[in-house]
Amino acid sequence: MAKCYVSYGLTVYFGICDLTMAPNLPITQPRTLQIQADTCRRYAKVGAGVYYPYDDCRYPMNPQDKEATGNLARTIDADHIQKLYETVAKDYPDFKLIFCPPFYWGPDSNSDGYSEDREEYLKRMSHGIIQQNWYYRPTLDPYNGKVAAYNLLDEAGFDQIPLCSAYVQKDYNVKVNRDNVPNTLKYCREMLDPSRLLGYGVTRWHALNDGGTQRYLEGWRYLDEARRTYYPEEGRRVHDYYAKINPNLPPREFPPLLVD
Repeated sequence: MAKCYVSYGLTVYFGICDLTMAPNLPITQPRTLQIQADTCRRYAKVGAGVYYPYDDCRYPMNPQDKEATGNLARTIDADHIQKLYETVAKDYPDFKLIFCPPFYWGPDSNSDGYSEDREEYLKRMSHGIIQQNWYYRPTLDPYNGKVAAYNLLDEAGFDQIPLCSAYVQKDYNVKVNRDNVPNTLKYCREMLDPSRLLGYGVTRWHALNDGGTQRYLEGWRYLDEARRTYYPEEGRRVHDYYAKINPNLPPREFPPLLVD
């Protein structure tokens, strides 16, 4: 399935949440690197990238990591992520890895559990690792610390691929959340250095099965419309790719938004 998307110029990233968030495996143990690298190679083999999230599940740290570091994840996370990337890229030079560290807070996460400063954490991170912040509300307020993480990454000199959401979460009390996609592109185009903005991602939080694939096509449709608005020089190319995949939808109409 990933090969199909790659053939149209789209990069599919598979998340490895079950190896990074729950359970929180001890990265001070060599077997963790081996398990994660083997998983990443399977995706890299078919041209897919990997999304490595710590997100808001990094703390509390695994007891083995905590004992080895004094409860300071920054002393091991940066080296582990870099080593994982280099291990896989040795066999697959085009391999792409996106990292979502802790401190890039979503609207419902609890920052009180973090035990170290995020600026100090970022200082240890290699600039060769693509960063991904996410914020899923329909509007983006630059005075919101969760939104300002985009600016923090930019000021720190990181390449990033912001993640938009075309998924409506019921507890947000928002009937239609697809406004997050164009508003994220608008914010990042106006606020960030374009040379470090490598593109945008969009998720519907569904598996890539028969039904999930259609949902992702709809999410990309929203992204296509937003790119043609805020990146007109690139929007036509994206639309052409989409038209090859699903030529039956009218070029300027949104398909219906599916809500669980």
